[in-house]
Amino acid sequence: MDARSSKIYHEPGFNSRLYLNELFSINMDKSLQEETFLFPMKMMHKALLSGLIGGSTLIDVTMGPVVHHLLSICTLFKDIIILEFNNDCVKEMEKWLNNETEAFDWSHASQFTTELGGNRVHWLEQEHMLKKTIKRIVKCDIAKENITDPVILPSADCLLIAGVLQVMSKDHESYRQHLNKFSSLLKPGGHLILFEGLNATFCQVGEHRCHVLTADEPFLRQALTDEGYTIECFEAIERKSKSSVIDAQHIVFILATKTKITQEKTAPVPFLSAQNLLI
Repeated sequence: MDARSSKIYHEPGFNSRLYLNELFSINMDKSLQEETFLFPMKMMHKALLSGLIGGSTLIDVTMGPVVHHLLSICTLFKDIIILEFNNDCVKEMEKWLNNETEAFDWSHASQFTTELGGNRVHWLEQEHMLKKTIKRIVKCDIAKENITDPVILPSADCLLIAGVLQVMSKDHESYRQHLNKFSSLLKPGGHLILFEGLNATFCQVGEHRCHVLTADEPFLRQALTDEGYTIECFEAIERKSKSSVIDAQHIVFILATKTKITQEKTAPVPFLSAQNLLI
Protein backbone atom coordinates (compact mmCIF):
# COMPACT_ATOMS: atom_id res chain seq x y z
CA MET A 1 0.00 0.00 0.00
CA ASP A 2 1.22 3.50 -0.84
CA ALA A 3 2.19 5.19 2.43
CA ARG A 4 1.04 8.53 1.01
CA SER A 5 -2.58 7.33 0.81
CA SER A 6 -2.80 5.70 4.24
CA LYS A 7 -2.32 6.71 7.84
CA ILE A 8 1.16 6.48 9.35
CA TYR A 9 1.03 5.06 12.89
CA HIS A 10 3.08 7.65 14.77
CA GLU A 11 1.26 10.62 13.23
CA PRO A 12 -1.56 12.26 15.30
CA GLY A 13 -5.01 10.67 15.42
CA PHE A 14 -4.25 7.04 16.30
CA ASN A 15 -7.13 5.59 18.37
CA SER A 16 -5.38 3.30 20.84
CA ARG A 17 -8.50 1.93 22.54
CA LEU A 18 -10.09 0.97 19.25
CA TYR A 19 -6.84 -0.74 18.28
CA LEU A 20 -6.82 -2.72 21.54
CA ASN A 21 -10.48 -3.75 21.16
CA GLU A 22 -10.00 -5.01 17.60
CA LEU A 23 -6.72 -6.87 18.02
CA PHE A 24 -6.37 -7.85 21.68
CA SER A 25 -9.72 -8.06 23.47
CA ILE A 26 -11.17 -11.29 24.82
CA ASN A 27 -14.10 -10.91 22.39
CA MET A 28 -11.99 -10.62 19.24
CA ASP A 29 -12.16 -13.05 16.31
CA LYS A 30 -10.74 -16.37 17.57
CA SER A 31 -8.58 -17.11 14.53
CA LEU A 32 -7.12 -13.60 14.61
CA GLN A 33 -6.59 -14.00 18.35
CA GLU A 34 -4.25 -16.91 17.73
CA GLU A 35 -2.12 -14.81 15.41
CA THR A 36 -1.92 -11.39 17.08
CA PHE A 37 -2.47 -12.34 20.73
CA LEU A 38 -1.58 -15.94 21.57
CA PHE A 39 1.37 -16.44 19.20
CA PRO A 40 3.40 -13.53 20.67
CA MET A 41 2.70 -14.78 24.20
CA LYS A 42 3.81 -18.31 23.33
CA MET A 43 6.99 -17.01 21.70
CA MET A 44 7.81 -14.82 24.71
CA HIS A 45 7.37 -17.83 26.96
CA LYS A 46 9.69 -19.70 24.63
CA ALA A 47 12.25 -16.89 24.94
CA LEU A 48 11.92 -17.14 28.72
CA LEU A 49 12.65 -20.88 28.66
CA SER A 50 15.60 -20.48 26.30
CA GLY A 51 17.71 -18.83 29.00
CA LEU A 52 19.11 -16.35 26.45
CA ILE A 53 17.45 -13.16 27.63
CA GLY A 54 17.66 -11.32 30.93
CA GLY A 55 19.56 -8.56 32.67
CA SER A 56 18.94 -5.15 34.14
CA THR A 57 16.94 -3.26 31.50
CA LEU A 58 14.45 -4.11 28.77
CA ILE A 59 13.25 -1.41 26.38
CA ASP A 60 9.91 -2.14 24.71
CA VAL A 61 8.87 -0.43 21.46
CA THR A 62 5.49 -1.84 20.47
CA MET A 63 2.66 -0.60 18.27
CA GLY A 64 -0.03 0.59 20.66
CA PRO A 65 -0.27 0.47 24.49
CA VAL A 66 0.16 -3.30 24.57
CA VAL A 67 1.48 -5.36 27.51
CA HIS A 68 0.47 -8.99 26.97
CA HIS A 69 3.84 -9.95 25.45
CA LEU A 70 5.71 -8.65 28.53
CA LEU A 71 3.91 -10.74 31.14
CA SER A 72 6.06 -13.87 30.74
CA ILE A 73 9.46 -12.17 30.88
CA CYS A 74 8.96 -9.32 33.37
CA THR A 75 10.73 -11.23 36.15
CA LEU A 76 13.93 -11.48 34.07
CA PHE A 77 14.60 -7.72 34.26
CA LYS A 78 14.89 -5.10 36.98
CA ASP A 79 13.50 -2.31 34.82
CA ILE A 80 11.20 -2.21 31.80
CA ILE A 81 11.03 1.06 29.88
CA ILE A 82 8.12 1.58 27.49
CA LEU A 83 8.55 3.85 24.46
CA GLU A 84 5.40 5.35 22.93
CA PHE A 85 5.01 7.64 19.92
CA ASN A 86 1.72 9.42 20.62
CA ASN A 87 -0.03 10.88 23.65
CA ASP A 88 -3.10 8.67 23.31
CA CYS A 89 -1.00 5.54 23.78
CA VAL A 90 0.84 7.08 26.74
CA LYS A 91 -2.46 7.89 28.47
CA GLU A 92 -3.86 4.42 27.77
CA MET A 93 -0.78 2.75 29.22
CA GLU A 94 -0.87 4.99 32.32
CA LYS A 95 -4.51 4.05 32.97
CA TRP A 96 -3.55 0.38 33.20
CA LEU A 97 -0.47 1.00 35.32
CA ASN A 98 -2.47 3.17 37.73
CA ASN A 99 -5.33 0.63 38.01
CA GLU A 100 -7.90 3.14 36.78
CA THR A 101 -11.43 1.80 36.32
CA GLU A 102 -11.57 2.68 32.61
CA ALA A 103 -8.27 0.93 31.84
CA PHE A 104 -8.21 -1.82 29.22
CA ASP A 105 -8.74 -5.27 30.76
CA TRP A 106 -5.68 -7.51 30.25
CA SER A 107 -6.82 -10.21 32.70
CA HIS A 108 -7.29 -12.77 29.90
CA ALA A 109 -3.64 -12.27 28.92
CA SER A 110 -2.46 -12.61 32.51
CA GLN A 111 -4.49 -15.79 32.95
CA PHE A 112 -3.04 -17.32 29.78
CA THR A 113 0.48 -16.42 30.90
CA THR A 114 0.02 -18.24 34.21
CA GLU A 115 -1.26 -21.27 32.29
CA LEU A 116 1.90 -21.25 30.16
CA GLY A 117 3.96 -21.14 33.36
CA GLY A 118 2.07 -23.99 34.98
CA ASN A 119 -0.09 -21.77 37.24
CA ARG A 120 2.81 -21.15 39.65
CA VAL A 121 1.39 -17.70 40.42
CA HIS A 122 -2.10 -16.20 40.37
CA TRP A 123 -2.87 -14.05 37.35
CA LEU A 124 -3.33 -10.96 39.52
CA GLU A 125 0.16 -11.50 40.92
CA GLN A 126 1.45 -11.81 37.36
CA GLU A 127 0.01 -8.41 36.50
CA HIS A 128 1.38 -6.88 39.69
CA MET A 129 4.88 -8.11 38.86
CA LEU A 130 4.76 -6.51 35.43
CA LYS A 131 3.42 -3.20 36.74
CA LYS A 132 6.14 -3.14 39.37
CA THR A 133 8.84 -3.74 36.75
CA ILE A 134 7.65 -1.05 34.31
CA LYS A 135 9.57 1.91 35.69
CA ARG A 136 8.66 4.57 33.14
CA ILE A 137 6.94 5.44 29.88
CA VAL A 138 8.92 7.69 27.56
CA LYS A 139 7.43 9.68 24.70
CA CYS A 140 9.72 9.47 21.68
CA ASP A 141 10.13 10.94 18.21
CA ILE A 142 11.58 8.83 15.39
CA ALA A 143 12.66 11.98 13.52
CA LYS A 144 15.23 12.81 16.20
CA GLU A 145 18.74 11.35 16.22
CA ASN A 146 18.18 10.39 19.86
CA ILE A 147 14.55 9.33 19.62
CA THR A 148 13.97 9.90 23.36
CA ASP A 149 15.59 13.36 23.45
CA PRO A 150 15.95 15.06 25.91
CA VAL A 151 15.83 11.83 27.92
CA ILE A 152 18.97 9.70 27.75
CA LEU A 153 18.19 6.05 28.46
CA PRO A 154 20.57 3.43 29.81
CA SER A 155 21.73 0.87 27.26
CA ALA A 156 19.32 -2.05 27.29
CA ASP A 157 20.14 -5.71 27.78
CA CYS A 158 17.12 -6.54 25.65
CA LEU A 159 15.24 -4.54 23.02
CA LEU A 160 11.73 -5.67 22.08
CA ILE A 161 10.17 -4.25 18.90
CA ALA A 162 6.69 -5.37 17.86
CA GLY A 163 5.09 -4.07 14.68
CA VAL A 164 6.44 -0.53 14.98
CA LEU A 165 9.13 -0.67 12.30
CA GLN A 166 6.75 -1.61 9.50
CA VAL A 167 4.01 0.85 10.39
CA MET A 168 6.31 3.88 10.64
CA SER A 169 8.67 3.12 7.74
CA LYS A 170 7.60 4.40 4.32
CA ASP A 171 10.16 2.33 2.41
CA HIS A 172 12.92 -0.25 2.96
CA GLU A 173 15.59 2.42 3.37
CA SER A 174 13.68 4.17 6.15
CA TYR A 175 13.10 0.76 7.78
CA ARG A 176 16.87 0.27 7.94
CA GLN A 177 17.36 3.81 9.29
CA HIS A 178 14.74 3.30 12.00
CA LEU A 179 16.19 -0.10 12.91
CA ASN A 180 19.57 1.58 13.32
CA LYS A 181 18.12 4.20 15.69
CA PHE A 182 16.39 1.60 17.80
CA SER A 183 19.49 -0.59 17.83
CA SER A 184 21.51 2.26 19.33
CA LEU A 185 19.48 1.67 22.52
CA LEU A 186 20.80 -1.91 22.82
CA LYS A 187 24.18 -2.73 24.31
CA PRO A 188 26.64 -4.99 22.42
CA GLY A 189 25.87 -8.60 23.24
CA GLY A 190 22.29 -7.69 24.07
CA HIS A 191 19.29 -9.37 22.49
CA LEU A 192 16.70 -8.08 20.07
CA ILE A 193 13.21 -9.58 20.02
CA LEU A 194 11.31 -8.61 16.88
CA PHE A 195 7.73 -9.32 15.82
CA GLU A 196 6.76 -8.50 12.22
CA GLY A 197 4.17 -9.42 9.59
CA LEU A 198 5.45 -10.92 6.35
CA ASN A 199 4.17 -9.37 3.11
CA ALA A 200 1.64 -7.15 4.89
CA THR A 201 0.32 -3.93 3.35
CA PHE A 202 -2.13 -2.50 5.90
CA CYS A 203 -3.65 -2.62 9.37
CA GLN A 204 -7.23 -1.45 9.78
CA VAL A 205 -8.06 0.51 12.97
CA GLY A 206 -11.70 1.56 12.84
CA GLU A 207 -12.19 3.78 9.78
CA HIS A 208 -8.46 4.35 9.41
CA ARG A 209 -6.34 2.11 7.23
CA CYS A 210 -2.78 2.30 8.57
CA HIS A 211 0.21 1.88 6.31
CA VAL A 212 2.32 -1.25 6.79
CA LEU A 213 5.59 -1.58 4.89
CA THR A 214 5.69 -4.79 2.85
CA ALA A 215 8.65 -6.92 3.95
CA ASP A 216 9.56 -10.53 3.22
CA GLU A 217 11.85 -12.96 5.03
CA PRO A 218 14.99 -12.29 2.92
CA PHE A 219 14.68 -8.53 3.52
CA LEU A 220 14.27 -8.93 7.29
CA ARG A 221 17.20 -11.33 7.55
CA GLN A 222 19.44 -9.06 5.48
CA ALA A 223 18.45 -5.90 7.36
CA LEU A 224 19.27 -7.53 10.69
CA THR A 225 22.55 -8.99 9.41
CA ASP A 226 23.62 -5.64 7.97
CA GLU A 227 22.83 -3.96 11.30
CA GLY A 228 25.17 -6.41 13.06
CA TYR A 229 22.79 -9.02 14.45
CA THR A 230 23.20 -12.76 14.63
CA ILE A 231 19.78 -14.40 14.28
CA GLU A 232 19.23 -17.08 16.91
CA CYS A 233 15.63 -17.94 16.09
CA PHE A 234 13.32 -17.10 13.18
CA GLU A 235 9.86 -18.61 13.56
CA ALA A 236 6.63 -17.84 11.73
CA ILE A 237 3.01 -18.92 11.69
CA GLU A 238 0.82 -18.69 8.63
CA ARG A 239 -2.04 -16.26 8.93
CA LYS A 240 -5.28 -18.20 8.45
CA SER A 241 -7.88 -15.78 9.79
CA LYS A 242 -10.24 -14.09 7.35
CA SER A 243 -10.30 -10.89 9.39
CA SER A 244 -9.87 -7.67 7.41
CA VAL A 245 -8.00 -5.99 10.29
CA ILE A 246 -4.57 -6.99 8.95
CA ASP A 247 -3.42 -8.71 5.75
CA ALA A 248 -0.02 -10.19 6.70
CA GLN A 249 0.65 -13.64 5.22
CA HIS A 250 2.69 -14.75 8.24
CA ILE A 251 3.42 -13.43 11.73
CA VAL A 252 7.12 -13.69 12.56
CA PHE A 253 9.09 -13.94 15.80
CA ILE A 254 12.82 -13.23 15.65
CA LEU A 255 15.40 -13.43 18.41
CA ALA A 256 18.82 -12.01 17.55
CA THR A 257 22.05 -11.09 19.32
CA LYS A 258 23.69 -7.71 18.71
CA THR A 259 27.24 -8.42 17.51
CA LYS A 260 29.73 -6.60 15.32
CA ILE A 261 29.31 -7.38 11.62
CA THR A 262 32.95 -8.44 11.38
CA GLN A 263 32.73 -10.62 14.47
CA GLU A 264 32.93 -14.34 13.90
CA LYS A 265 29.54 -15.86 14.47
CA THR A 266 29.09 -18.63 17.00
CA ALA A 267 26.56 -21.42 16.82
CA PRO A 268 23.17 -20.25 18.13
CA VAL A 269 21.83 -21.71 21.35
CA PRO A 270 19.11 -24.21 20.38
CA PHE A 271 15.53 -23.35 21.22
CA LEU A 272 13.02 -25.71 22.73
CA SER A 273 10.73 -27.37 20.23
CA ALA A 274 7.47 -25.58 19.58
CA GLN A 275 5.72 -28.85 20.38
CA ASN A 276 6.69 -28.36 24.03
CA LEU A 277 4.63 -25.19 24.28
CA LEU A 278 1.13 -25.18 25.73
CA ILE A 279 -1.48 -24.71 22.99
